[in-house]
Amino acid sequence: MQIYGAKMNYIDLLDEAKVKKTEIGYEGFELFQSDIIDEEQAGYSFDLDGNDLTGEEDGKWRKEWIVVGRDTSLGDPLLIDTSKKEFPLYTAVHGEESWDPVLLSPSLERFLKSLEILRKLETEFHRVKETKDVAAFESMRGLSLIEILRLNEGCDDSFWEEMFDRLIEEVEEVLEFG
Repeated sequence: MQIYGAKMNYIDLLDEAKVKKTEIGYEGFELFQSDIIDEEQAGYSFDLDGNDLTGEEDGKWRKEWIVVGRDTSLGDPLLIDTSKKEFPLYTAVHGEESWDPVLLSPSLERFLKSLEILRKLETEFHRVKETKDVAAFESMRGLSLIEILRLNEGCDDSFWEEMFDRLIEEVEEVLEFG
């Protein structure tokens, strides 16, 4: 019953999110609509025949983990831990023999705020394609990274740093090849 109560809370947060998808070049995140959350658990908490895939052993998918979206560049799941009040958000490499989640945000709410920051940077990314003002994009990219790292203090900074490093490469690629 506790997880059901939690489910209603994270569903409300997802439904009220200002940004549900953001893509900057090849990088991005997509959150699922609440009406498909249950079916998106296939392959994670249950298989296509409905068999339970969860367990308590290291590397197994946990019952309290719920997939709420995906990394759009690799398809890796974005998952929350419903056993924790703030619903910390993780990602994990899809297709490995075991699950080893990486903490991206201490709460779903902070991750949603991170998506809002990314949306502003996405707008700047599209603008730089027209203006060719890479310096403005680099400046905003740096400030956005600092803001996201502060917002998600105590999480895996390297994930965010690597993502933001790839963004500058993508801007250069767009400018070179159009």
